[in-house]
Amino acid sequence: QGDIAARVEMGRRSAQGRSMDKDEASAAAYFRGIISEYENISARDKRSPFVAAAFLEMARLYKTGVPEANIAANQAQAFSLIHHAASYFGDPIAQFELAKLLMSGEGVTKNTRAAAQWLLSASRKGYAPAQALLGNLLWHGGDGVKRVAGDGLGLLAIARRNALGEDKTW
Repeated sequence: QGDIAARVEMGRRSAQGRSMDKDEASAAAYFRGIISEYENISARDKRSPFVAAAFLEMARLYKTGVPEANIAANQAQAFSLIHHAASYFGDPIAQFELAKLLMSGEGVTKNTRAAAQWLLSASRKGYAPAQALLGNLLWHGGDGVKRVAGDGLGLLAIARRNALGEDKTW
């Protein structure tokens, strides 16, 4: 009935086949609808985390492609969608995902220093996976990132404290 949170959840369930038949074309329709309706709302709008989530989910579909929805696998488009959610909406999950792409060079030129900046932004918002990855990066250093072992260890400890139940395994 138009509730954006419910629409995102329905799209996710459809994409993953949770509690319903897997239908990535239907999922794409949910996410496309949300994006076209809300892509220009203010990042401060209370609905912006759901719009950012729709961008991230659509990016996942572009990574592999969904022929039934006329979506060809396109790493550059996936990167663009994630970048928009990270930069425009300032979404910490998107910032974390963007950093992982920059660290791996998947769909973009590898840039560990830029990845560290995105991880720092997400870490400042209390996102434990970003804190852990940045902590590990600072602990080890390399790839253009200076080793700062004390800061890395501190971030790893903060990440462990902030982690949710299932995330504590790392």
